[in-house]
Amino acid sequence: MRARIRSAAREEFLERGYDGTTMRSVARRAGCDSAMVGYYFGSKQRLFRESLNLPIDPADEVISVLSGGLDGVAERILHYALSIYEERITGDTMLALMRALITDAQTSQRFRAYFRSDILGKVAAFFGDDADDVGEQIELIMAMMYGIATMRYAVRLEPLASMPEKRLVAFMAPIIQSRIDRVVTHLD
Repeated sequence: MRARIRSAAREEFLERGYDGTTMRSVARRAGCDSAMVGYYFGSKQRLFRESLNLPIDPADEVISVLSGGLDGVAERILHYALSIYEERITGDTMLALMRALITDAQTSQRFRAYFRSDILGKVAAFFGDDADDVGEQIELIMAMMYGIATMRYAVRLEPLASMPEKRLVAFMAPIIQSRIDRVVTHLD
């Protein structure tokens, strides 16, 4: 039942977007009672995240990458991010995420609050600083990575879409590493 609900939710989110999908519409498509959807997933946000196979805690995953040391961390972050997009998130999923963030004010607001407290706060704490001081650099890094993912996987802009990962990392790692180095320099 859980797998059937997850599959139905994915179809609903891809077709209708976050705002247009309800727990009831997912239950209807899955052929079950809406209470079952709530039982297995608890909230629409969790259902969205799980049905689209999104990372459960991106901050912990980024901190795990950072824990390997700051030397070459940009390359590791890029490899990690590209593996998520190539192994877990499809172009359709990327479009659903963008649509949810752009069209649903509550989703955007929740994402901003979640990003500031759960992601930025944890990453800033890893660096030993508060989120306001390192936030600008981290947001710039995320914006670059989001742009790469959007153009590569959703828009499929050539030659970026078919560029070998090794080449893409070689182009982008120095730029992202410079942002990380600014965080570290700020802390010294």
